[in-house]
Amino acid sequence: MEFHQYLKQLRVKRFKDTKKMCIMLGVSKEEWRKIERGINPPPRRTVLNKFCVLTAALGYEQAQ
Repeated sequence: MEFHQYLKQLRVKRFKDTKKMCIMLGVSKEEWRKIERGINPPPRRTVLNKFCVLTAALGYEQAQ
């Protein structure tokens, strides 16, 4: 599974409303959607850390 697909899978499990999650992360909804589609590179480490806390996620390496 590619990283952007993993992010989307985690987000869908935890948040139905992408807008609410983006506000908590401090990123724009459009930017996050591009990340989930693989257009933009992965977000900054600080954003990823917040995302992991919000979704109670394992590290990407641990999940594979």
